[in-house]
Amino acid sequence: MTEKAEDKDLLQPVTGETKEAACQVILGTTHASLATISAKNGVPACSRIGLALDSTGMPVFLTSSLSSHSAALEADPRASMLIGEVGNGDPLAHARISISGTVEKVTEASDRDQVRAAYLARHPKAKLYVDFADFGFWRLRPEYAGYVEGFGRAYALTQEDLADMALQMATETAA
Repeated sequence: MTEKAEDKDLLQPVTGETKEAACQVILGTTHASLATISAKNGVPACSRIGLALDSTGMPVFLTSSLSSHSAALEADPRASMLIGEVGNGDPLAHARISISGTVEKVTEASDRDQVRAAYLARHPKAKLYVDFADFGFWRLRPEYAGYVEGFGRAYALTQEDLADMALQMATETAA
């Protein structure tokens, strides 16, 4: 009896080096694709967002309340981000991380001030619109992530792995 591909665990074991490499992908990327579930018809939708990290290493982003993805997040806070830069050659050969979880609005004034500063540090041109009344910050609370370094190098990251990474990224962004 031959073993089928779906019977094999094709994921690689997660190591400290894996988490470090995944952190570097996130730290080296200023944008992400954000997937949400449409509030109007329940279908998935994807948009591009500016990406930053808060003081705890959690992904944060800015959206207008006029956008469809803000309405989607208000109705259903489940979301997924695809983070990673595509370079020359085959786009599937480049490292990327897909993080899924629940988003929350950043509403507390002191929290918003810290997130605003972190966001503007990575996106200085956002100073033109960051304080418009319809704009607000969101934080992704990661629950699961898939990290791909390239062909044949895929990893499933647990909440514990993501918590370790958040601590590491918080330390690196604070330095």
